[in-house]
Amino acid sequence: MEITRQKMEEGLRLFIGRIMALSEIDRIQARGISIHKTDTKEEIQAKVAQIIEKSYHDRYSDVDLHVRVRLSPHDTVDAKTYRAMISRYGIDHTTCLGIAFSPENHTYRIVTRDGLRYDMGLEVLLDEDAPMLEETPAFLRQIPGDGWKDADRFWFVQVQALGKLYRRDFLIGDHLANMNLNETMVLQMRMRDVQYGTTHHRDGHSERLTYLHDLKDLQAHPERCPYHNDHPVFNYIADKLYAAGYAYDKLAEQLIEGYEGRRNIFWEIWEAYRA
Repeated sequence: MEITRQKMEEGLRLFIGRIMALSEIDRIQARGISIHKTDTKEEIQAKVAQIIEKSYHDRYSDVDLHVRVRLSPHDTVDAKTYRAMISRYGIDHTTCLGIAFSPENHTYRIVTRDGLRYDMGLEVLLDEDAPMLEETPAFLRQIPGDGWKDADRFWFVQVQALGKLYRRDFLIGDHLANMNLNETMVLQMRMRDVQYGTTHHRDGHSERLTYLHDLKDLQAHPERCPYHNDHPVFNYIADKLYAAGYAYDKLAEQLIEGYEGRRNIFWEIWEAYRA
């Protein structure tokens, strides 16, 4: 896997093309550049190049998009439901490694399986002249449950932390890594609730912490994490991210029905980040 400026431009062109093909889309804005339904293929290609010119700093860069949608007030889908129908844009756990939604500003933060990153805000307007949505029931069935949302958010944070690590922001990188170590314990607590049939635990059971077992093993055998460099703090945070990814996959595979491990995709992105 390679994450280059050219790959970002190609990926954004395909992503915007898919979004603009939807009947309800009014326009997409990015970096002061607007893409409209009336734009030709050549015009869209030129605008995508301009967006990447303004957005690309390094392989850890993301692209900020603002998508404006027009829905009919007579449609069966309201704005809140529409924003949850993210698979309509081709965004789900089969195409993305990580997805995190910020309800405060209606923004999806996305990492695709080939390492591209988008922050996509959704603005929904009501318009009497807007077309009715097609195939709505199918997309409603694809709205992920809480377990999937948690997993999608975990893997987004992993890549976010990785970018901070390689930009030498050890403070935020370690903070995010610690957040995800905590997420592995959340999974273990949920599994404990299932095992004992209760969410009330006056006393614990001297549980074996999955992440800690993996982290101690990494510290005892540093060669297990192939991403170390000559900076001890970098390596300390890298071990946390490696242990978190390994532990989360093992636990989620037991707890979330249909979940398939994603750590190998994360390792591929990691390889591209350190290239």
